[in-house]
Amino acid sequence: MKKRARRKFTSEYKAEVVRLVRGGGKTIGEVSRDLDLTETAVRHWVSQAGIDAGGGGTGALTTAERAELVALRREARQLRMEREIASRYKSLAAFAVGTWIVGRPSWIGRVGRHFVILATAASAR
Repeated sequence: MKKRARRKFTSEYKAEVVRLVRGGGKTIGEVSRDLDLTETAVRHWVSQAGIDAGGGGTGALTTAERAELVALRREARQLRMEREIASRYKSLAAFAVGTWIVGRPSWIGRVGRHFVILATAASAR
């Protein structure tokens, strides 16, 4: 059996499907077959719409809260990576230029394949 390509749906389309399930007198299975959707996806959309409307239980995240959580996790991952790069290459870069960096470097970045750390005059000894 060939896998179907992943499809993306707009929030308006999802809201319309939820409206069909709730007010159309059809079950989730019937709506999903009529619209060629997976039953699991439709069930998730209906459940998420209930949470967004305030019907979620303890710990249930609304769509806006979930988006914020994803953004915060992405930012935390980026900051951890930057901190790791800075700590790994701090002593290496200081050795290469013959000075030790005291405090926080003014700029850390990549030039081609190489990591570069610039220290301000106040932070180099």
